[in-house]
Amino acid sequence: MKKMKKLIKLCNKSPSISEWTRQNQPDEDLIYRSGVGSQEQKMLGISNVLAMPPPFVVSYHRSKSVKLPVAAYYKYIEGYKVDVLALLRDNFHDLNCTIMSSHVMNMDMHDIYSTTQREWLEEQKQSALEYMCPKPERNLPAHKGYEIIADAGDDDWSWYNTNWSGTKVIKHDGSYFLAHCAYLEGISDTGAPYNLYEGPAKDFTFTSGSYSHVAHVINQAIIAARKTAIQNEH
Repeated sequence: MKKMKKLIKLCNKSPSISEWTRQNQPDEDLIYRSGVGSQEQKMLGISNVLAMPPPFVVSYHRSKSVKLPVAAYYKYIEGYKVDVLALLRDNFHDLNCTIMSSHVMNMDMHDIYSTTQREWLEEQKQSALEYMCPKPERNLPAHKGYEIIADAGDDDWSWYNTNWSGTKVIKHDGSYFLAHCAYLEGISDTGAPYNLYEGPAKDFTFTSGSYSHVAHVINQAIIAARKTAIQNEH
């Protein structure tokens, strides 16, 4: 909560997305220079959809040599004293968003992460084992992660992130969710926490492929925080 309060104060001292864009025009010779203006419009689109003020820019990061904004969306629900703050960055490949709240957010995990089937995970395990197994014909020993994967329990997917992919498998209510783990340049510089959503929490981070999905998750987070505040009153 202390980190969130500091970030809210930072918002009040930071430029709006449009002000920041005017002050940080990229060099003419950069191929991806148009991305700055494009991100400004898309990030403003989120605030319009959510009926929120334009986002502040509290930090920046770089992708394709272009300086890009970290946008902060702040919502205060006065009657319930609820604070919700979302930090968003777009690195041209995907969107990374960290959401913080003064109240616990009990979210539907289907709103945040994509799902997969157990059969697909089993295929991934078999592929990993085949890739990492010893190959005597080429005088190659087993990969260092081979035994970890081979010894994993029947429904233990902890190896998938650490030894095979940058994505964590989360099992929840019988479903398997894929939570992408990301390096959050710009967002991490603000001191914001980094936690994947695995159950009711006051903060979580997720990766998305669309601005509309990010807007949806932020909206659901606001609803969830407000619901907790109402429940706390009774």
